[in-house]
Formats: sequence, structure tokens, C-alpha cells
Amino acid sequence: MPKKAVKIFIFFTLFLLFPLSGIFAQEFTKSAGMNFFNNGDYKSAITEIKSWISEHPESQDIATYYLAESYYNLGMEEQQIGKSRDAFRQAYKAFQGVLKYSSLKQRYPKIYYASQLKRGWCYFRRAETGEQPDVELDNAYINFLKVSADAPDSVLLQSYLMAGESRFREGIIRKFNTLAASLTQLEVNKILSVFQDGAAQFNKVLSRSTASPLFKITADIRLNDIKFQTGKIYQV
Repeated sequence: MPKKAVKIFIFFTLFLLFPLSGIFAQEFTKSAGMNFFNNGDYKSAITEIKSWISEHPESQDIATYYLAESYYNLGMEEQQIGKSRDAFRQAYKAFQGVLKYSSLKQRYPKIYYASQLKRGWCYFRRAETGEQPDVELDNAYINFLKVSADAPDSVLLQSYLMAGESRFREGIIRKFNTLAASLTQLEVNKILSVFQDGAAQFNKVLSRSTASPLFKITADIRLNDIKFQTGKIYQV
């Protein structure tokens, strides 16, 4: 077979085995941006991945996911609170961007569901920086609930657990923010509602046979914490 014919044959064989999207994704994994990402240099990874996205529109989905992860990891490492908060904001926007690619769920389901889950984590981390923690924990709760019901159990269970944890922490913050003044019935009802939301999520974890012992123990402990905190409210 002539060399030219061999090259054409190889091309069409690769095309059948690995659709163009898969080939482009393989190219991205070898890019400078991924090299920086794998080495923990997230600032450089962000710069390189942004350039890749502008130059390779055919693989924007997977590249945008790693852009989001780079921002998220940068937020975790950043020592300056303001920069950390900004990194988590950018990570959230990028994770949202990942989910706009309609074909992603079929081609890269793990990335699709991870992006859903990470949206909640972005708000949860922002709350940890002290940025309006009650508001950000509420946003975290809302976004953890947005994980699709058809997500793998490992993802769903984490979304339940973290939605419950977000509500529990929000309830604690709301409670202590209002202790300085006399609690109105409206404030009491709001705090109780927040704790009830959290308890519902922890009960979901306990009801799943696939939940690990660690997850079940954590959920059970938090349910007891909620009972304790709820009792304290009635004593105020």
C-alpha cells in the first residue's frame, strides 16, 4: 500500500475509534496548561488554558473544566482572603460554563457531574473566608441541591451531605448573630427552617444503602447536633 494511502487509512481508522472530540481532548491533556495544572502551578495553568480555549474551540468543554479546577485550587492555596474569594468566584463561573456544553454529559459524564457538585463547593469555600457566610452558605445549599438525580451515588451522597452541612452551619451563624438581641418569632422560625432543611439532607444520606460508614456516622452526628441546637433555641 502506498505511503499516502497508509496515512489516509490510519487517519480514518483513528477517526472511527476516536471521534474528533476525543482526539482534541487527548491533545489538550498534553498541553502546557495541563502540564502546569498537574504540577500545581495554577496561575500559569489559568493563563495557558485560557489561550488554549481561544485557539481550540473544538475542545472548550474539557479545557473549561480544568480552568475551573485551576481557579478552585488557586482559591484553596491563596493566602490573601480577597484573592481567594475572587478565585472561587471565577471557579464558579467556569464550572457554570462547563455545563453549557450540551454534549458533555454523554462524552465526559464524570466531568459533567463533578462540575455540578463543585458549584456548591465554590460557595461553601467563600463562606469559609468569612464573606457573608450566612448568605454564601445559603447559596452553597441551593447549588448542592442542583446536582442531577441521575448523578452517580458517590456524587449524590456528597451533595446531600454538603447541603446538610451548609444548612447546619448557616443555622449556627444565624443563631449567634441574633443572640445579642431578643429573638423574634420570625427569626426563630427561619433558624428552625434552616436546621430542618439540613436534617432532611442528612436523613437522605442515612437512607441510602450505598452510603459509606463514614458518611453515615457524619450524618448521624450532625442530626444529633441539630437536635441539640434546636433545643437551645427554645431555651432562649
